[in-house]
Amino acid sequence: MTWDRFDREVLGCNYQGYNPKSRETGCDVWCLPEAAGHPVLQNVQPARWHSRSWLYRQSPLAETAIVLLKGRWSDVDPEEPVAWTNTYEGGRVFYTTLGHPEDFKSEPFQQLLLSAIRWTIGR
Repeated sequence: MTWDRFDREVLGCNYQGYNPKSRETGCDVWCLPEAAGHPVLQNVQPARWHSRSWLYRQSPLAETAIVLLKGRWSDVDPEEPVAWTNTYEGGRVFYTTLGHPEDFKSEPFQQLLLSAIRWTIGR
């Protein structure tokens, strides 16, 4: 069985590939000021950092998605969402396009994941 619309329906994204050049540089990531009060961003410091992850093209997101972080790898490509929340059938969904092995050594990324887990389970 194939769920062709899983990305759109559950994750709230619109995967459109990535610029291969971003694999060489990674991307700069920042918390959106308008999302600063969201529980997933609680204790994520600094609010701006560099990730070794490449930047996936995800726009436009579903109307139900709330963007928490954006990223950009160069002045050539536009900013893209790199972390957001969504809802699906009453459940909480968190998604991030980050996740390069080096990201797991990054304190802001670790805190982001910890807060996201707590948020998704309602704590």
